[in-house]
Amino acid sequence: MHPSISVIIPTLNAGATLPACLEMLIEGQRAGLILEVILSDGGSTDSTLQIARTAGARVVTGPPSRGGQLGRGAQMARGPWLLFIHADSALNPNWSRQLPKMLRARRAWHFRLRFDAPGLAPRFVAGWANWRARFLHLPYGDQGL
Repeated sequence: MHPSISVIIPTLNAGATLPACLEMLIEGQRAGLILEVILSDGGSTDSTLQIARTAGARVVTGPPSRGGQLGRGAQMARGPWLLFIHADSALNPNWSRQLPKMLRARRAWHFRLRFDAPGLAPRFVAGWANWRARFLHLPYGDQGL
């Protein structure tokens, strides 16, 4: 498959969580799906930019604003498909196997939300978010859009 996805990650002092996010993208790169990774930063003062550049991501900076950062990243994108994902999110192993089906659907898509935290509250919030995304078509950014 020809690489067709531009991954856009909005960040602000995400040095602690960004490495895990970038690592899980390797699966999509190996599968030949990811054309580029774009980090849209809102003024980080930690190691975020260094981590991104070391990983080979393209970097764009500007004022902090989730919508503005997503827009700046999208403007830089060269791929016909965009995957927006937060730096503190991680996709499940084998996530790239779902992508060809999503791309063939030719519509907006998202992943299911699950928290790596014990207890009823995280399960309830994830269940609500997944219901909201499925039936109201209002996914959260943590679900990968």
